[in-house]
Amino acid sequence: MNPTYYANPRVEALFEQAQSAESYDASIPFWSAAAEHYGIAGDNAWLWLVNLDHVYLVNDCLDLGPARIEPHGHGWPITATLANWAWTCP
Repeated sequence: MNPTYYANPRVEALFEQAQSAESYDASIPFWSAAAEHYGIAGDNAWLWLVNLDHVYLVNDCLDLGPARIEPHGHGWPITATLANWAWTCP
């Protein structure tokens, strides 16, 4: 998952080396080197700005469609199907 379209050729090369390493132990130096360029110590490509509280309202007249397990986080909120919601009461 790369929602911010992060691109750093050095980090990508290290990721490839880590993923193609012959063992988990052999991959650790590559993951560690990548961490020096990516995240808090490097490019800091992701920044957490706010923590939202979850608020759910219930109304017997609002049909949200088929229920499904919602993932935690805010990448796919309950409002993702907003265009399909229907008011069922007159």
